[in-house]
Amino acid sequence: MKVCFFCNSNFVTVNLNVYISAMNSILLAVQSKNTKALTTLLNGHTSVPDLEKALIYSSREGYTDCVKCILKTGTSPNIRDASDNTPLYLAVLGGHHDIVKDLCECGATLDSIGSSNSTALHAAAKWGKDECVDILLAHGCSLNASDSSGNTALILAVRGKHYLAIRSLLDAGCDVNRTDDTGRTALHYASHTAVAVEQLIKAGADVNIQDKDGCTPLMMAATEGLDRVIHALCQVKGVDANKANHGAGKTPLHILAYKGHRSCVSDLISVGADINLLDCDRKSPLWYAVANARLGIVALLLRANGLVDTYQCPPGQLHDSCPVKLAVELKLIQVLKLFIISGYDINHLREFLGHPEIHVLFADNQVSHWLDHAHQVMTLRQICRRWIRHHLGFRLFMDISKLPLPQKLLDFISMKELEETLTTP
Repeated sequence: MKVCFFCNSNFVTVNLNVYISAMNSILLAVQSKNTKALTTLLNGHTSVPDLEKALIYSSREGYTDCVKCILKTGTSPNIRDASDNTPLYLAVLGGHHDIVKDLCECGATLDSIGSSNSTALHAAAKWGKDECVDILLAHGCSLNASDSSGNTALILAVRGKHYLAIRSLLDAGCDVNRTDDTGRTALHYASHTAVAVEQLIKAGADVNIQDKDGCTPLMMAATEGLDRVIHALCQVKGVDANKANHGAGKTPLHILAYKGHRSCVSDLISVGADINLLDCDRKSPLWYAVANARLGIVALLLRANGLVDTYQCPPGQLHDSCPVKLAVELKLIQVLKLFIISGYDINHLREFLGHPEIHVLFADNQVSHWLDHAHQVMTLRQICRRWIRHHLGFRLFMDISKLPLPQKLLDFISMKELEETLTTP
């Protein structure tokens, strides 16, 4: 019997028996991918260690034909290499889906733990080996097993931004609310990177779960300023926009008021975000909007507070956390005008604007004009607006859209003129 192969571009014919005798193990046949030699060797006397080494090597390198030959000898598919990884795990890492299928059909233990306490499904999901994910799921692997960091396959797929793997895992019915060791779910990571948020919500992801730092998915999205993600989360019935993180006591509204994301702030207000909630430094979202000179956000927050003309800084609140004082220090004339017109924190306004040096901030004594304007006798129309705003209170923006009124009247009730003030000199 003879076999032909090329060597240094010269055609050589060698007796197969001579070729085989030159080999000192099955592993050499596998490394050369010579299945004829491998088959002959397997038909003879073979040692178990040689078979195991060959199966490990061929599974890792993706030598499908060699794997088939070795599995026919009855070699266990559940052996392990020096790193405690099985052939199945190694095949998945390499994305060798044909070998994964062969190993599964030959009885490989699907949920064997490898490095980092992870299974083959963890590896497939983490590295985006989509076909391997589908094969493992089809053969009944565990969907919700956790690795050494508490990650499920779904969490790893989301963190790796592997959309096909995410879809396969969701279709298979995995637990979307399982948390890792930090207390985060797949939706936390999705909200932080804008990956498959809608799919996770549709699958029943809980939008209000807090991680060990007190952060919700909404907070994760807020820190990155992801408008579309925040909008999607705010559409979920029962979303709580007032859950604060543990360290600073900030809510998403504190973060986004500072960043100046108007659409996000509007979304948060529409689902009940508390515009007066103080963080651990006793600072409100309005303070952060003023601090970063977000004039549009300042106007929006004032408009959304139905009780703005009755608001006073809470007793014991330091002047350093007072929005009025901050606006004076930053010489934000437009912000001060908004405060005067809306009647916000009138006591502090009188205190700070009463200082002679403050008057120089207003050209041509405009401070008197604005104060006079704010204290004019209200018309019946203005009285009605005030009554409606007080009645709706902090739910103003949540409920005003439900009123069967013309848009112009809705704009009047919501004090849209505050926005117009920003465009006037």
